[in-house]
Amino acid sequence: MIGETLYIYDRYSRNEVRPVTITGETRMSWMSARGDKIDKKTMCMRGDSTYRVLTLAQLKDEEWARSHRREIVILIERADAATLRKYAVLLGVE
Repeated sequence: MIGETLYIYDRYSRNEVRPVTITGETRMSWMSARGDKIDKKTMCMRGDSTYRVLTLAQLKDEEWARSHRREIVILIERADAATLRKYAVLLGVE
């Protein structure tokens, strides 16, 4: 993990993403060059769960979900019963 880049994501602003390079680690945390401590178990900043820490793949997934969620919800709300039944099967509701 040392040398890899992770991304600190502010849950509330949804716009602030800060890349950090892992420069050290302990048994429970990774440390960045800026002195950030990242809890390995929770993937949050140590002592502040407001900030999630994501890999690049997780960050891309988060951005995709954020940009498509509203449109998908609207389409589901407008769907007829037959289409809703298909969604229910996909989601494991029925």
